[in-house]
Amino acid sequence: MELKQLEYFSEVVKQGSFTKAAVALYTSQPSVSNAVKDLEKELGETLLIRRMRKIELTDAGRLLFSYCQQLAHTLEEFQLDLDALKTNKTGVVRMGSTSTIGGQFFAEVIAEFRKTYPDITIKFTENGATLLKKELLEGHLDVIIVHTPVDESLFNYFIFLKGELRLIVSKSHPLAGAEKVDWLSLQNENFILLPEGYKIRELILSECHHHGFSPKIICETSHWDFLIEMVSREQGITILPQNEQKPLEIGDHNICIIPIEKRIFWELGIGWRKEGYRSYAAKSWIEFLQAKLGSGANTLG
Repeated sequence: MELKQLEYFSEVVKQGSFTKAAVALYTSQPSVSNAVKDLEKELGETLLIRRMRKIELTDAGRLLFSYCQQLAHTLEEFQLDLDALKTNKTGVVRMGSTSTIGGQFFAEVIAEFRKTYPDITIKFTENGATLLKKELLEGHLDVIIVHTPVDESLFNYFIFLKGELRLIVSKSHPLAGAEKVDWLSLQNENFILLPEGYKIRELILSECHHHGFSPKIICETSHWDFLIEMVSREQGITILPQNEQKPLEIGDHNICIIPIEKRIFWELGIGWRKEGYRSYAAKSWIEFLQAKLGSGANTLG
């Protein structure tokens, strides 16, 4: 059973004639007649009694016509709701973020976004980069924070933050006065790092292994504030990205931020799936982020 068949059948009933129905539908009379015949054959019921000057509905035809009217009304409501959705941009955007760059960074952006789209809700989910990509590909998220490099066969993205990794030590640490440090000078330190699944952790471990040692990790947490607080209390060291647009905030913490001799660069982007459905709300959010954050950045896809 096809919508076109139901449309033709309904129009014949409304017009009381196959010929008049064909005119109203801008098609030929045989096309309308064949569509109704096919429908009757598929249902195994006679729907219309064809008389010389008029058409009468059978019981089955009357039942089907009542459902056709309900369907037409439902489709009309759907079109109205769809037009409203396009115009008003309502809905929910599921945004995946690492705790490294989360709601605090986006608070100002969301505030501006809501001035234009007050009926769109941004729902944040925090997790590691690996799990965020998995959730995005499975359709559980609409947009995520991505670390470069990005698989361009799967994702569209644009870069919005750039920087490099810096050593964070307490002010009483022996390295606190250094202008720069090298990786080997850190081999006997206690490391406080982000958990598995975070790109920053992968970069740190890779570089340590490259220099011939495995770091001694004494604590793991996904919260930057806690990492910095542990360092401030002289429990160990950590390494975090110092980005160009939003430098690390030291505040009243008892810490120093020191460059590392072999510079390890760090980039973050806004990413979304190449394939799959995107809601009007998600499209609006992506377009807004590109306009707000993507100016001058490396935009791909």
